[in-house]
Amino acid sequence: MADDWMDVEIPQSRGIPFTVQVFFAIGILLILFMGAISAFNSKEFHVWPASDSAKVQLHNANGS
Repeated sequence: MADDWMDVEIPQSRGIPFTVQVFFAIGILLILFMGAISAFNSKEFHVWPASDSAKVQLHNANGS
């Protein structure tokens, strides 16, 4: 009598929907792309050593 609930069939999953798989793949590709951009530009726009950063010439929007 205690095992009557085991006679009920458990619904089977139909898996992950194709749309979710596509968005997941696009997300992974975007993460890798942004990482590649960051790695590629890591030397740009940086002044090293830090003591030289005070010597960088800054320009405003008026071009002066």
